[in-house]
Amino acid sequence: QFDSQSGVPVATTAVGVTHEPFCRKSARGGLLCDDPGLGKTITVLSLILRTFGLSTEPKEESQSSEIDNDAIFDAYWNDHLTSFARQPAILKLISRLMKSDKESYYFEPPVESWLDEAPDYYDVIENPISMHDIRIRCDKTDCSDFNSFVADVRLCLTNAIAYNTPDNVVHIAAKRLVKKFDELVCEFKQDHVNQAVKSLANISKRCGPTRLVGMLEAKKRKELIDPLLPSASTLLVVPNFLFQHWEVIIRHELFQYLHINITFLLIFAFNYLQDQILLYIDFQYCTETTQNKFIYHHTSRKRKCGRLSKYASSDVNDFKNGHPLVLVDDGTKRLPSPEVLSRFKVVLTSYNRLSSEWRHGSVESELRASKKGGKIYALDEKAEASDLLKVHWLRLIVDEGHVMGK
Repeated sequence: QFDSQSGVPVATTAVGVTHEPFCRKSARGGLLCDDPGLGKTITVLSLILRTFGLSTEPKEESQSSEIDNDAIFDAYWNDHLTSFARQPAILKLISRLMKSDKESYYFEPPVESWLDEAPDYYDVIENPISMHDIRIRCDKTDCSDFNSFVADVRLCLTNAIAYNTPDNVVHIAAKRLVKKFDELVCEFKQDHVNQAVKSLANISKRCGPTRLVGMLEAKKRKELIDPLLPSASTLLVVPNFLFQHWEVIIRHELFQYLHINITFLLIFAFNYLQDQILLYIDFQYCTETTQNKFIYHHTSRKRKCGRLSKYASSDVNDFKNGHPLVLVDDGTKRLPSPEVLSRFKVVLTSYNRLSSEWRHGSVESELRASKKGGKIYALDEKAEASDLLKVHWLRLIVDEGHVMGK
């Protein structure tokens, strides 16, 4: 994303530019395919600097908006199941309910068959109905209105509760069945939602971009993103032979930008991002004598560590507000935890690191295993996804991406 989530060009207006700049609200994804030597690396670093302050931290309103399983069920039940699938499913649900209680037989016969025992029944109950009547309705309709079926079953049971005294065996049995029916309906809906999720590819291929497909994709994405750690960080993955090139560019160009534009950044921070940047940047690092302090070299090579050794811990508590902005990972040392990775603004790593870490598994595999209560791999109990995959990065940039595509 460029500039800001609202599309307002905050970075340019912060220094008093009078002309109307271009607004790019949501430029997500794409390829940067300039010829060699035209400054793609500088362009990428400019993008990172221009979007300082953006984060994948969910907004308060998005945290409260849950994916509505009832809406998914209704769309799947009405639009994607035929009557040949709906009728047996409902009849099976009725059968499960009746088999769950030994005294459920009270509610099966038609009302007319036992009116001699309750001559005042119609005086008390306005809309009489029995399970027998509900089965007949299911046989005569396409069962597209699931809510109407649920209302009929509840009406049958609440009628029994209303007519019979609290100490009556029918009254007590009806109360038990009301509770059981609510549980069965929740389970029934969840099973069909899960079935819809599993059939997402087929539904999308058969029906195209429907409302149901949109809800299922949103649900699947939310389930994947929720466990990830939000961050304001960019993950840079570069070929091994270009790793040193990127490191040099970041060390010189990024520092030069921060050093020359420190006044601009302060104005920008106070006017538009308030304390967001100050929370992550300690400007004492932007001096000529401590040029490399804002870069942490995550390496086992001693010549790289030097005075940066105090940042070599992977404990997030060791990183205060003034911790370095950039993590340069050469792949010779075990990755820090996701909590630490998410605190940097830029994480630079190589193809070798990503390829080796990718073999550990995926977050999706962990989620599936946790739901089933089983292992991630049958032969490896300890296999788990890479820490690189457990951060919700602001963006992922892959240099020479056509090579990784192979």
